[in-house]
Amino acid sequence: MDGGSPGFHRDPNRVAPHNVFADTKDLFAQADTSKTAAPRPSSFGSPGRSSSRRR
Repeated sequence: MDGGSPGFHRDPNRVAPHNVFADTKDLFAQADTSKTAAPRPSSFGSPGRSSSRRR
């Protein structure tokens, strides 16, 4: 990103890592056009159970 990744920029008035911003128009322009939907999220627990619940 510091090397000039397209679509990202840093705000010099903020402290890292809270100074990174993105331009969604530039990010969408770089997207793989063969993809039409986001991948399904991974499942880390049994169906119906919250993965953040502790026993």
